[in-house]
Amino acid sequence: MRFRSVLTVQSFAILALLAACESVPPDAPPRPPPKPEMEPVLPSWSSTIWVMGFWKWSGTEWVWVPGHLAPKP
Repeated sequence: MRFRSVLTVQSFAILALLAACESVPPDAPPRPPPKPEMEPVLPSWSSTIWVMGFWKWSGTEWVWVPGHLAPKP
């Protein structure tokens, strides 16, 4: 029984480590610095938050995904 629980914990640890891996090939150019964006001023009662833009690897080049408003979690 103890062996089974240790194996389960190890399996979850391996899955967590693999999920954290970035899927960018090693020969890809380095990620560019973030682009400056104007973050909107939101009223305190707003039900949205600002999500910063980020660079995403398209398979051949880095593509900028602009920031956007998203519902609060």
